[in-house]
Amino acid sequence: MLSLTGIRIWLSGAVPKEATADQAKNIKTFAITLGRQAFESGAPIVHGAHLSITKHLLAEAERHQVNTGEKAPRSPRSDGDLKRRFPQG
Repeated sequence: MLSLTGIRIWLSGAVPKEATADQAKNIKTFAITLGRQAFESGAPIVHGAHLSITKHLLAEAERHQVNTGEKAPRSPRSDGDLKRRFPQG
């Protein structure tokens, strides 16, 4: 697998309220896939705090930690949520 260690992935997005069910599903799938690939490749995702995306990135960070025993790369956010949930030790 390609290593992305040291590279930050910047993400800005949300599931719009007016999105159709298919559009919302596609955005969710994108966020999950991006999170999984980034964390497995060693890259943090720098993103905003919109819950419609954040909850999927947090789930992938948790999955990564459970599956590998390693914390997901720190993903700074303006409200510090990931820092609280996945502190670097």
